[in-house]
Amino acid sequence: MKRPISAAVTPGNIGPTGTSTVNSRSSESAKDCRKRKTLRIQYLAESVRLRELTVLKMKRDIDKLLEICRQLDEGQWPEDLVNEVDINADMEWSENAKPFG
Repeated sequence: MKRPISAAVTPGNIGPTGTSTVNSRSSESAKDCRKRKTLRIQYLAESVRLRELTVLKMKRDIDKLLEICRQLDEGQWPEDLVNEVDINADMEWSENAKPFG
């Protein structure tokens, strides 16, 4: 079966459906690009959120250590430190191994 002359492909003419195919591919490519961009932004936002949580945890740990150091400088035994390290606060200290003084 012969194609009609109006549907013939010539060097300057892609064909009657050629332009819409190119536009369709271009539109699909743009949608894919936007989808990848959205996924990349979501990934980066999650990465930033996790790093911020890590920084907050580290800050709490540093604050806790500073409080323990302050209490030790004042000659006190911090209860949470004693419990964590499992130190018996009533233990007998030799003269050379006293914790303070």
